[in-house]
Amino acid sequence: MWGSGILKGLGITFKHLWERKITEQYPEERPKLYPRFRGRLMLNPEKCIVCGMCVKSCPNNVLSFTEARLKESKKKVLTSYTIDHQYCMFCNLCVEACPTNGLYFSHDFEWAAFKREDIKTVYEPDLTGLELLALEEGEKKSAEKEAEDKLLKGVNAMIAAIKKNPARALSKVVESEEEALKLSEILGDDESKIKKLAELMVSDKEKAAKVAKAFLIKGQKKEQEG
Repeated sequence: MWGSGILKGLGITFKHLWERKITEQYPEERPKLYPRFRGRLMLNPEKCIVCGMCVKSCPNNVLSFTEARLKESKKKVLTSYTIDHQYCMFCNLCVEACPTNGLYFSHDFEWAAFKREDIKTVYEPDLTGLELLALEEGEKKSAEKEAEDKLLKGVNAMIAAIKKNPARALSKVVESEEEALKLSEILGDDESKIKKLAELMVSDKEKAAKVAKAFLIKGQKKEQEG
């Protein structure tokens, strides 16, 4: 029958006409959010003890922070805290992991932006003058320790390379493969010599080349004397 579709549609309309309205006229009508609604992840910097539990629990690397230590104590100080919301999946794991309840979700859900970077939140606590003075010293020590750790890591890697493939590793400080093989024979299992050369190869290649040449000359003299 012609027009049956229209009649059927009107029937459905009249059926729902007197039902309770469920559509919200947003933004004129504000939504009623549940208490546990997860909008924007927030931080209370005063409660942060810089334990790093939130960063470890986050599966998407949303959170990051920088820290320093006070001059007269071992207490850590939060210098900045970043929440990159574009990768957050609102799993609440960081909130549950925080031992001081410093992280929480607000009801703010209107935070669209033209660029993804604009929805990143960075907290920079307002430190007192005493803490700022101590912070400079703490950052200096932290930087020195980081440099020492990096050097040690490089030296250990170089020692491992020399032991595993001496010809290839030592060819960086000598002129030929033949000299590299000869130098590896001279070094042998002498840990002190290997460590000394490895440290120079990481920190000062020019000096390492001079030391390697000295080892070769000394080894050649021993052969002639023998």
